[in-house]
Amino acid sequence: EEERYLLSLLSFGLDRVAAEPERLAAEARAGKKETEAHAVENYGAFLESAVCVRNVREELESSGRLLHELAARVPPLETAIGDVADKAAAMERERKDVSTTLKQHSQLLEILEVPQLVDTAVRNEYYEEALDLAAFSRRLLARLPDIPLLHDLVAAVDACEQQLLHQLLAKLQSNIQLPACLQVIGLLRRLGRHTDAELRLEFLHCRDAWLQASIEESRSAAASSANSYSHLCKFTDLIRMHMFEIVTQYRAIFLDFNSLQEDQASEEGGLLYGWAHGRLTHYLAVLSKGLPNLKEGNQIASVLDKAMYCGAYLGREGLDFRGCLAPPFESRVLG
Repeated sequence: EEERYLLSLLSFGLDRVAAEPERLAAEARAGKKETEAHAVENYGAFLESAVCVRNVREELESSGRLLHELAARVPPLETAIGDVADKAAAMERERKDVSTTLKQHSQLLEILEVPQLVDTAVRNEYYEEALDLAAFSRRLLARLPDIPLLHDLVAAVDACEQQLLHQLLAKLQSNIQLPACLQVIGLLRRLGRHTDAELRLEFLHCRDAWLQASIEESRSAAASSANSYSHLCKFTDLIRMHMFEIVTQYRAIFLDFNSLQEDQASEEGGLLYGWAHGRLTHYLAVLSKGLPNLKEGNQIASVLDKAMYCGAYLGREGLDFRGCLAPPFESRVLG
């Protein structure tokens, strides 16, 4: 616009150029009057515009303050929303777990009943079934080691197995035959609480307890009758029968080349021979103590015959002790 005016101004004559300032001043005065006239005519509109501007400014300032307050509250809101989302996710997982648990209710109930089933099996002497259930619980724990309930379940099963162990050892301390001994030792091996050497020692300990109980019973009967002859005869028969049975059972259960070498390596080197040596030493001590109470020669001869027969009988298992009988009988006869 200014360029066009300048171009037109260059085309004016000198008079026109000289009169141009006056013309422009007249136009300015006319424009001012027109503006003033419009201002007077639209005075109310100007006031309303001013009020509107002021209101808008105040509203904008209020909105700005509210926006600042809102911005300050956004981070806590985000945190709260995150917490709600986490809780919702946890509730969803829990809902899924509960749903899965409900679907597997019967299987879970069977698992939770395992300790009770093991206890019932042990009480009713279903030992194989009890060990099968115990093995199942341990396999389950090995697959899911992070579940505390399974640790409690296996602990309860272990307590039942301890009762099973006591029952099996009690059977070894009773009058059982070789097939039952084989079954008990097989169960003890499967139970896994003993090494092979410990199991041999435990077997001898339990069978010795059975032998000792039989001897104590015989001793009580002899004490009531006050008959030393009867006691020595009965004692000798018990040693012969029970020791032979124990040795036979031990060798049938534990016999292998290594154990045979161990038992025969030296006079005191094997578990079996060490136990037998202690038992026969005790027998000879009882014999030496009881012989002086025999007053008749036929009784002494009868006891000697029984002792010799006992030595020969045990000699089948390498426990012939007849050479040790001479001192106590010589002492009695010569004394």
